[in-house]
Amino acid sequence: MCFAPCIYTELEKSELISAALHNFKEEVVGYHTRIFEAACKIEPDKAALDKDAVVKEYLKKNPTAKAPQKDLEDAVTRTRVDCLRTSALLKSSAFVEECEWRLVLPVPLDKPPSSMSNPPQFRVGRNTLIPFIAHPIDKHSNSHVPLVDVILGPGSDENSLFAAERFLKSQGLDVIPRLSKVPYRPS
Repeated sequence: MCFAPCIYTELEKSELISAALHNFKEEVVGYHTRIFEAACKIEPDKAALDKDAVVKEYLKKNPTAKAPQKDLEDAVTRTRVDCLRTSALLKSSAFVEECEWRLVLPVPLDKPPSSMSNPPQFRVGRNTLIPFIAHPIDKHSNSHVPLVDVILGPGSDENSLFAAERFLKSQGLDVIPRLSKVPYRPS
């Protein structure tokens, strides 16, 4: 689970995506380096040669030295999860004034939704289905929801504002919602 601010600038988005891919790259580079070092222990003169060629030749002669498929699959899965978590935080710079934070919940990629304790649900949007995971606000716990502002997205109207305010009050939250200033043009 991750509670983090949305990212709006292209530079920050690029840095976040690079960080998500970094661990996978490090695992692959580490494996490649270990194979190269193993080849050089057997034949020290190989250290001066092209690293890729040395690794390829060593793996051809020693097929059992290949990384177990499970290790690579695990690295790909971790990278996929990191990328999904990251992508949930990326937002168009047109919405920067919202200063939105998102709670990103883990969704197991290898299990069917029906086996999850809190499976995804769907609501009808204007022209699409919108997935969500219902997560109750526990107003009776000792921990308080750090909610200080609610901005309703573009396309919301006074009815949405009224409904949001009533919902927040029903949850024991004393926050007055407001409409986004971002213009909305439906396509």
